[in-house]
Amino acid sequence: MFERQHQRASPSSIGPPAIRAAAQPAGLRQPAWSAALPATPRILQRAPATANAPAASQPAVCPGMTLDDAKREVESSALVASVLINSDSFIPQLYLDLKRARTCFSQFDEAAFMALVPPDPLYSDGMRKKVASGYPATIARDDRKLVWRESQKPFAGYDVGGFDPSSRFTTSGRLKQLGYTPTPSHTGSKETAEDPNRAQKSFAEADILVFSGHQYAQYKVPGLWADDTATTAYDARTLSGPLNNVKLIISTSCATICRDPAIIWQSLFPKAVFLGYKKSAPLNGGAMAASFAAKLPKDLLLEAGAGGVQSAVQAWKAAIQGNHAGDSATQAGWMDIPANQVQYWTGKQFVQVVADSDQNACKEKGDYSDINPDPGTWRQPSASPVP
Repeated sequence: MFERQHQRASPSSIGPPAIRAAAQPAGLRQPAWSAALPATPRILQRAPATANAPAASQPAVCPGMTLDDAKREVESSALVASVLINSDSFIPQLYLDLKRARTCFSQFDEAAFMALVPPDPLYSDGMRKKVASGYPATIARDDRKLVWRESQKPFAGYDVGGFDPSSRFTTSGRLKQLGYTPTPSHTGSKETAEDPNRAQKSFAEADILVFSGHQYAQYKVPGLWADDTATTAYDARTLSGPLNNVKLIISTSCATICRDPAIIWQSLFPKAVFLGYKKSAPLNGGAMAASFAAKLPKDLLLEAGAGGVQSAVQAWKAAIQGNHAGDSATQAGWMDIPANQVQYWTGKQFVQVVADSDQNACKEKGDYSDINPDPGTWRQPSASPVP
């Protein structure tokens, strides 16, 4: 199973230990909570594992796992979610386990899940009310049916943080559409700007970061964001890296993937892909955000080898082609941070350049660096100097 890096609550005190019926398959980690599950016949009486391994053509996250392994992970996560129901702290892990089971085994369908998990409550009353909105009564009255559908949303199971003053990615509607959850330490844009320590904690917890508003790389202040009225500013250069839990970054702001911010991202987010713009982005970034969200497929897994980040890139690419056909001015694209590569749209085709090279230099519109000096917190010993 994919173990979340920052559980909101520990299940370590939920009852006497239970011995799992089968050993973890090769390549899978024993969950930290598995030794503290309540002892129940349902957990202890399991059929032995069979050789129902995933097909060789499936994602790299599947080999070493059998269908029975996947079922055990889902069953155990559902049990813990029901025990920790008042905090809803294990629902994201259950979502991830369901995603992996579906990704690796096409025969693991809703009927298989319903047969595996008893009809016990999985959500708290408050979360159920929020989640069930929009579903018919036949779905809303069974938490298993709700969990099955909610877990299919593109970013279900993952935590989002960032600075989103233009409300492109963190409105209640967008959160419900994409399925991700604000990090435990996430706050509003104003609070993020005023409390760098809180921002550091939230960003470190995040799987996905989102940014909107103005970004001033074209004014020699890469990494500095401000809201639409330029009254609230957040400086990402105050972060300390590396923040290795961040897998995907999405921004409708200007010049987020040209050379100068790219060098900062290499130090802060060395394992992520950044979806953004090389030059000036449209003022109405909402159109691009909505188009991207609509094009994301279900069941994305963002871990290495799972293909989810690549699917997000393809959705961004399709949104670029749909929103920027013939547009050579904005140069929307993405940065593969580990590979040090940027691809951007010329209006007719995508061009690839080395991210920290002169070919990817930021357009200069002015110089605000004197009044916004670089705090330098982001720099790692190996970081390239920003020109």
